[in-house]
Amino acid sequence: MTQAAGVLNQRQKARQFHDLHHSGRLLILPNIWDSLGAMLLENLGYPAVATASASVAFSNGYDDGENIPFSTLLTLLKKIAGSVKIPVSADVESGFATDEVALTKNMRQLIETGIVGINIEDTDKKTNSLLPVHVQSQRIKALREVAKEMDIPLFINARTDVYTRGKGFDTSESKYDETLKRGLAYKAVVEMT
Repeated sequence: MTQAAGVLNQRQKARQFHDLHHSGRLLILPNIWDSLGAMLLENLGYPAVATASASVAFSNGYDDGENIPFSTLLTLLKKIAGSVKIPVSADVESGFATDEVALTKNMRQLIETGIVGINIEDTDKKTNSLLPVHVQSQRIKALREVAKEMDIPLFINARTDVYTRGKGFDTSESKYDETLKRGLAYKAVVEMT
């Protein structure tokens, strides 16, 4: 397969993945951690699969939390995405980056593996606390711009960790309010780019 054909196929998978999310039907997106799992689920008729960061890390001898080397993750994702004809989404935690420059570099490499979607967290891995909303919104915007430059309509699942990492949100109401605020802010960024 030529590189141009591969990119076209990746674009088609990305559009298919988007359509699965907006079909009006529940999308069951099982998590896998290797090519065999992806192929088994494809064979069972699942229309898409996703990786889980903890499963990928643990099955390769690392703790979750961006402890698996990024180069190892890239190799695994390339194998997984290349082993199936269905869309693959990857849990990339916080992007394995501490700044926007590294994040955009990493996103290019992630898209080059053949994945068509990502889960991205709003947790700062250095402090184990939430990134400010405006910082995460800018990060999401940067990811969208990289995908646009590469002409891959990447599906970005912007995850918020208020319930697990939200320090200072002590009541269920404050956690809910912060989660809603973050979700709407992230959605707005994705829709405007």
